[in-house]
Amino acid sequence: MRSLLQFLALCAVVALCACYVTSSLVPDMFVPPDRANSFFTPQRSNVYGQFNRYPFMRKIKSPAERHAETCEDYSPCRSYAYRFGYQQAYQKYFTSRSQPQRPAAVRRY
Repeated sequence: MRSLLQFLALCAVVALCACYVTSSLVPDMFVPPDRANSFFTPQRSNVYGQFNRYPFMRKIKSPAERHAETCEDYSPCRSYAYRFGYQQAYQKYFTSRSQPQRPAAVRRY
């Protein structure tokens, strides 16, 4: 009886060690809201089928609106934006870390 209890305890310890999963191995299921728009590229709409699916289309935010939302999430940028505007605040806090601006005529598809 004693050896059976020792065997069951050993099996329980082995099972706990083998089934232990760290949080670093589990991939993140959700994306932070400030990065959610970066995964999807806007689709070019079809001229003929545009009116049929208009209510179901995802609204694409302008770059200025995305910059304003990024600035709202960072409190020093938000307080600076209340005084000087979101465009100047975004340029002050985020343009040095971001990629260089492309000319307006160049489009990527």
